[in-house]
Amino acid sequence: DNGRTYNNLIQHVKQGTDENLKFAPPEVERHWGLFSPNK
Repeated sequence: DNGRTYNNLIQHVKQGTDENLKFAPPEVERHWGLFSPNK
């Protein structure tokens, strides 16, 4: 399910929807670390 969310997000980004970059779901940030990587 998280993989599906990630793939949908990538599709939106490819379409030029930058809202997903500003308002990424917390589960996406937590599992993938693309938006707010915790280092």
